[in-house]
Amino acid sequence: MFRDHWFPVLVAAVFAALLFLEPTSGLFLWRAIVGSNTVAPDNGVVNTNVTQAEADALKNAAAQFVRPRGRSVEALVYSTYPLSFKNELIIAAGAREGISAGEPVLFRGLLVGKVAKVNATDAVVQTIFDTNFNMPVRIGKNSVDSLLKGGNTPLLTLIPKGKSVSEGGAVYSAATGLPYGVAIGSIVNIRSAADNVFAEAEVRPPYGEGDIRLVSVLLGQ
Repeated sequence: MFRDHWFPVLVAAVFAALLFLEPTSGLFLWRAIVGSNTVAPDNGVVNTNVTQAEADALKNAAAQFVRPRGRSVEALVYSTYPLSFKNELIIAAGAREGISAGEPVLFRGLLVGKVAKVNATDAVVQTIFDTNFNMPVRIGKNSVDSLLKGGNTPLLTLIPKGKSVSEGGAVYSAATGLPYGVAIGSIVNIRSAADNVFAEAEVRPPYGEGDIRLVSVLLGQ
């Protein structure tokens, strides 16, 4: 019985050792095993709350913006299973790879957070699901201003009433110190805020929290 399963066990053990001792080699082995396409295809919407039409609209809207330029580092995301820390990620790359605090982190081309703490060989990423995450953003083709407040369900606050925003419109970065126009998710559940002066809504990223396995850190941003 053991001989029938020794090879997968051996590969898993080698991968784990390389990831711990040498993240770059671990990433190379990961690609060798699963191929260069390490994430689900864009047409495979994992978050069942997101319709295919919403995902396509977000992808098309994001394509209109200038893509971030400059050097980036790909990094595998460590598992915290069975615990679930949606507010942060720990990635297998750090100061040795040139990563610095404050740099933006992307998943499938979408802004998922920014580097909060850097160690020699790993780093902690504060995600948009952290309650302390705040960032100016813009919404849709009319570039309506809003303040993104992180949380289990990220909120779009301080949306000026009377401005035209539509369900499913793209939400994208507009903060200084980050690349402009990086898509974050879609706007949903638009309603009047409690003060009745502004509107508010929610951000819906087209992925589930358990989908993030490989991210890109944009260096020097």
